[in-house]
Amino acid sequence: MARQARTTENLKERMANALFELLREKPYAEISVSEITDRADVGRATYYRHFGSKDDVLMYRFGTIFSRVPHPAKPFHKHTAQDATAFFEQYFASLYEHRAILEEVYEAGLDYLLFIYMYRLTVAQSRDAAVVDRYRVALHSASTFAIVDQWVTSGFEQSPDELADMIVNQLFSKHTRRAEECG
Repeated sequence: MARQARTTENLKERMANALFELLREKPYAEISVSEITDRADVGRATYYRHFGSKDDVLMYRFGTIFSRVPHPAKPFHKHTAQDATAFFEQYFASLYEHRAILEEVYEAGLDYLLFIYMYRLTVAQSRDAAVVDRYRVALHSASTFAIVDQWVTSGFEQSPDELADMIVNQLFSKHTRRAEECG
């Protein structure tokens, strides 16, 4: 079974790598499944066994990136500033390791797929939560994408630690702390 999983992951990796190689050569809309399978040296049946579309290949790549990104154990409004800083430092360091892929996604105009992936990943984890918590998670998800979007489009201007500090300073500003003390 483990051998099967390694083989499956290897095939998926080859197809995702092929798609990204082709993205460096031509627009996403012009890339065909045949080109991906030829580049990856796999058959069309193998492609369709694992992916239904090119978007699915991108979602797979995002999955490999985000599988290494930490996820908060509790809602951010229940974190201390120190916990939030540690979380965001890890989060942005993990994304920074994959900045070349993120830049390619943006250059190809596919950032909307990154948003969809990030949103679905986060919101899926809150399906059984209370209504107010589901909306809070949706808000945090959209906000997180907006921050990542700004970071990527600015050319990763800040280091992961600087970005984490900026966010935590906003989350735990005096105004925020006063509101928490009153509520």
